Amino acid sequence: MDIHFSRVLPCAPDVAYTLVSDPASMNLWSTARVESVATGDDGHVAGVGALRDVHVPGVFGLSAAASTLHEVILVAEPRKRFSYKVIGGAPISTHRGDIVLTPCPGGTELSWRVHIEFAIPFGELFAKKTVLPELARSVDAMVKVAPNASAVAPPAARDLTVSEEELAALFENAERVHAAQVKLHRDTPDHPANWFTCIYGYVTEELLALARGDQLTHKAWCLDLIEQFHQLYMRSMNASLRGEAPESHWASAYRAMASAGERFPRELERVGYIVAKGIQAHVEEDLPRALAQVYAKRYAGICDYVRFRGDWWTMLPVISRAGDRFRDDHAPRSSWPRRYRWLERALPQAMQDAYVEKNHYALSKHRKKAFERGERIAAMLT
Repeated sequence: MDIHFSRVLPCAPDVAYTLVSDPASMNLWSTARVESVATGDDGHVAGVGALRDVHVPGVFGLSAAASTLHEVILVAEPRKRFSYKVIGGAPISTHRGDIVLTPCPGGTELSWRVHIEFAIPFGELFAKKTVLPELARSVDAMVKVAPNASAVAPPAARDLTVSEEELAALFENAERVHAAQVKLHRDTPDHPANWFTCIYGYVTEELLALARGDQLTHKAWCLDLIEQFHQLYMRSMNASLRGEAPESHWASAYRAMASAGERFPRELERVGYIVAKGIQAHVEEDLPRALAQVYAKRYAGICDYVRFRGDWWTMLPVISRAGDRFRDDHAPRSSWPRRYRWLERALPQAMQDAYVEKNHYALSKHRKKAFERGERIAAMLT
């Protein structure tokens, strides 16, 4: 579902930018109350990486239908552009808003585009009847308050753009990492982590595809992470292949993987257990260190660590997409137990993900903790 609003705000661009980005100013016109939860880059409530909650009132007069959307700021270009995405609090798979401001006769032209993909049936129909009218009323109210609004100092404009040559080199290096992971899977069929190495290659491939698209704000950061993830993983893999002791979290994971055959007679469940143990070791130990090391190496002193929070959330579906591809290639649905096939057909994707989070591994929760721990490690490194 795509929504587009276009209005002329009777105010200067700096005032218009304040109205669409500053939570306190947004509450002058929004029918949903906006609350700052965590500051972003430059310690600003509207800086890149900032978190905010949007408290949506109940529809049709039903307070039980009220909800709170959790949002993260992706782009903050003062007086020009502001983008955000919803990262929780609603049954949607994608919700991104992009606001562009352009000086024009009579003030500032506002172009606000929202793209939403729903995780439940009939979500779009419900949104057209409820969300769309509320947004339209809010935008009209913004026009009315604009003449008497005032500007608030925006976050510092920090340009992290890298040259085309440097970006090309980062892509080339990430491609080498992917090739090395594919080769490692092929060359180590008897290693307990072989199936995890396989899915790791899919994850890297999905990250590369994401970096080639237009969803990430900081592509170089993502490509640097691919390299850092790989270095940490290979440190323990190489030690294991030489018969030496790997890092403790991988040693524990390898032992669990090696026992999978005894615990799970079904191949699908056995492979799933091996992959899950690898994801746990990777997310809880390697990820925070990789995040901290990439920040310390390239970005310390240039921007704040939390600037990358939005891209971190944008990367979340990568593991799920990699898992789907892995299953399609190595575990066709015809080999699944009947109850798994039934659940996939009967439940929407959002409910399937929620089931996995509750009963197997709470990936989104642990990724959030990894990002926060990475910030603490980065503080020590810098």
